[in-house]
Amino acid sequence: MLKHAEHIHIEEEIETQVPEREGIELVISQMDGSMVPIVETSGEGDRRRSRKVCWKEAKLALARRQGAVEGKYGGTIGNSEEAGDQLANSVIGVGAGTNTKIHCVGDGAPWIVEQVERVFAMQANYLIDFYHLCEYISAAADKCAPDNKTKWIEQQKERMKRNRSVEVLKELEPHLEPDIKKEAPVRACYRYIKNRPGQFNYAAAIASDLPIGSGEIESAHRYVIQKRLKIPGAWWKIENAKYMLSLRVLRANNDWDDYWNNLWSEKLTSSCHHFVKTRKWQYPKCKAIHDRDMNASINICRIGASTLGTGEVRPAILSANRQAHRQVQASPLKARIPRL
Repeated sequence: MLKHAEHIHIEEEIETQVPEREGIELVISQMDGSMVPIVETSGEGDRRRSRKVCWKEAKLALARRQGAVEGKYGGTIGNSEEAGDQLANSVIGVGAGTNTKIHCVGDGAPWIVEQVERVFAMQANYLIDFYHLCEYISAAADKCAPDNKTKWIEQQKERMKRNRSVEVLKELEPHLEPDIKKEAPVRACYRYIKNRPGQFNYAAAIASDLPIGSGEIESAHRYVIQKRLKIPGAWWKIENAKYMLSLRVLRANNDWDDYWNNLWSEKLTSSCHHFVKTRKWQYPKCKAIHDRDMNASINICRIGASTLGTGEVRPAILSANRQAHRQVQASPLKARIPRL
């Protein structure tokens, strides 16, 4: 399975430029990171003694249409720019165009905001996850209102939902701890709000029935990444972790069947040696449309293909095993596949 994961990772193609089309009206997008265990070895001598273990951040992006249940995922264990490219690809994949408004939600991590601004510029707005904000407000309540914490917290939350963050800052100011104090929840809350202007427009999001929390992406981290890459006792080589993440994203995007259906239809293009797949005939390396490859793909669509020693493509005759396999898939009685 790891070989297939490697193939999926290497052959992955992503779009990073929003296409010149009208596109759908609105896309909801989220992005977040979580840590996965990585092991590094020197490759010489006893690997058990030379290995080093560390944690790397796996970044996951999600985009969906407003009102849709499912969306498109993208993931990387690379740098923040690679994560931004994955986010752009996910947004484009659900139908974004130059006129599409993009509603992004995430925690206060600076790299997420930077990538949203880099790939979408003025086309997107960024909203701080409301529940992350509430954690800061709740921590500050112990000092600001020790005798009536619940009422005080609800009051500040309501102010933030109405875009009255200035009032919240004024409420915090009299209780600010000195800089030298290690534990300073009030100062942390104050800085969290003050240093992120324009990222707390909850009133507009609520009025437009848009999410103010990033629970979707946080939940996706558990079943897309952590369920496979963060299991007890498992440490991954960095390359293998990247391959497996690509496989997990493929499955989350419901592209599993398409991969296996196309696996047997891949051929090398005649000039740039890029893999040709069904209904895909123009490639990024040589920017050419391959007539021979188009004919091959047409044959593949009809019945499947086999390759001669000369590299030519001809229609393939289905073997007895493959014929029986198709009968099994079509028959509710699950016909028995003969052993040859």
